[in-house]
Amino acid sequence: MNKKLFAMLVTGALITSSFAVFAETAPQTTEPQTTETVETVPEEFASAYVSFTGTITGKNGDFFVAKGEDEDSEFWINTQNVQVSATADGKAYDLAEGDTVTIYVRADAPAILIYPAQYSPVVIIKNEEDQASSVNVDTFTKSDSFGDYVNNENMLALHISDDVEIVDKDGNAFDGDLDGRDLAVFYSIATMSIPAQTTPKKIVVLDEVKAETPAEEAEAIDLTNVTKVVVNGKEVAYVKTDAAKNMLPIRSIGEALGFEIGWNDATKSVLLNGAYALRIGENSYVKGKMVPLVLSSAPVCAEVNGTGITYVPAEYFSDVLEAKLSVSGNTLTITSQTAANNQ
Repeated sequence: MNKKLFAMLVTGALITSSFAVFAETAPQTTEPQTTETVETVPEEFASAYVSFTGTITGKNGDFFVAKGEDEDSEFWINTQNVQVSATADGKAYDLAEGDTVTIYVRADAPAILIYPAQYSPVVIIKNEEDQASSVNVDTFTKSDSFGDYVNNENMLALHISDDVEIVDKDGNAFDGDLDGRDLAVFYSIATMSIPAQTTPKKIVVLDEVKAETPAEEAEAIDLTNVTKVVVNGKEVAYVKTDAAKNMLPIRSIGEALGFEIGWNDATKSVLLNGAYALRIGENSYVKGKMVPLVLSSAPVCAEVNGTGITYVPAEYFSDVLEAKLSVSGNTLTITSQTAANNQ
């Protein structure tokens, strides 16, 4: 922090009761701590991110499994969209079993309706005992009242000096405008005011997180006369059953389309490639970070030759997996986008 800014903050603390002197010790959590309320924070102030804290206990496929702060809670972490993974002082960090971490997820990201909860965080911070730094992840905008920028939650204001390290998610120097940008802010000392004010040690400018665009809805497929299913040129196992009318088996067709199929017996749910989820009896089909889709019916588990087979509506493969479906005579042809583009 430059001397001029430090003098201004200390002088302000002596003049008005709205600000306290700098905290004697650094906050010990990943959010700024305050010990007194100086004004009421309007309810409309809300962070652009939500956070979850847990201890890494292992992996399940491509997911890291974390045990939450509640002894009975558990959540899975998909690291595909992580832009920053660091310790509280801003050093690069790789997830490891036994570590306690706080993950930050966009508050407007659709929740996957499945247990354990599955999150695709933008930022992951490793928590350590007696850490001397704090982290705030939020959208920051220019401020006319407190510092240079203030976060959406109106709980942290930033004073930017020449000593502040500002980089993009790849570690390259960033000299653009911070107004309206999502930032991961690393700092050690802050005033005990609302908003708390600090000159950060490091700022990482995050890329904009964009939601996927839903695929166009395909025409309804009638399976009444279908007795044969061909996927990418090869016939796959297909048994019609009264328990799953106008529905198709997800495993044989999904695998033929190139998806890895996982089954969770405890939750009666299916996961494809860690990004597509569905649950027996629930008409809610998750596709990445998009809002879950409602189709013509919920998935069912039907017994075929003594084996439980999961069936989904035919449009699942077009509306969710974005394959092309067509019926000719008694044959249903399903073609993945990749295969169709190569034809």
